[in-house]
Amino acid sequence: MTETQKKQETVEKIKMNVYQCINAVQAELAKTGIGKDRKTTGGTIYSFRGIDDIYNALSQLMAKHGLCIIPVLKERNVIERQSKGGGALFYTTVTMDYQLVSAHDSSSVTMTIAGEAMDSSDKATNKALSAAYKYACLQIFCIPVKGETVDSENENHEVKLATVTEEQEMELCARAEKHGQEYVAKFLKYMKVEGFDRILANDYSKAVRALDKKNEASKGSSNG
Repeated sequence: MTETQKKQETVEKIKMNVYQCINAVQAELAKTGIGKDRKTTGGTIYSFRGIDDIYNALSQLMAKHGLCIIPVLKERNVIERQSKGGGALFYTTVTMDYQLVSAHDSSSVTMTIAGEAMDSSDKATNKALSAAYKYACLQIFCIPVKGETVDSENENHEVKLATVTEEQEMELCARAEKHGQEYVAKFLKYMKVEGFDRILANDYSKAVRALDKKNEASKGSSNG
C-alpha cells in the first residue's frame, strides 16, 4: 500500500460530526468560492450565481465529506397579484427547514429560512424553493463571492395594488347607510385616497376597525 493510499484510508476512518462536516465543506469552498458567471437576459443586466452553480459546487464536496441536506417544507403561501401590464403574477413564499446530517454518525443541525418569488405561470413555487436553498447554502457555508456584488434579489416586479373585494365594498355601503355618507368620507380620508381602486384590500379591515373605534369613542364622549 502506497503512502497516499494509507493517508486516504486514515481519512476514511475518521468519523466526523455534522459541524466537522460543515467546516470541511466550508474550508474547501473558501479557497475557490463560486463566481458570478451568469448574466440576466432581460431588464437590468447583472451577473449572478444560479442555483445550478450551487448544486455543482456542493454535490461533490458534500459527498466527499459525508454531509447530507434534507429539505422540509414548513409553510407555503401564494397570493395572486397583477402586473403593471395587466397580467397575472403569482407571489409565492415558502418557509423551509434544512436539516444537515453527518453520514458518519447521524448527528444533525437544522436551519430555517424563507424563500420568495414571483412568476406569471407555474414556476413561482419552484423559484421560491430554489431561492431558499441557494441562500441557505450561501449562509451555511459562507461561500465567498468572486466579481460583482449585485445579485438577483435586486430584480423587481411592478405590481398593481390589490383592490377591495366586492364583498368589502358592499359592507362599506351598508355602513354608509347606517352611519351616513359622512362615514365613507371619513373612511377615504383615513386611507388618504380618493376611491376604491387605490385601497389595499389587506388594509381595509384595519381601517374599518380603526374608524369604528373612533366613532365609538366619539359617541362615548357625546353621551358623557
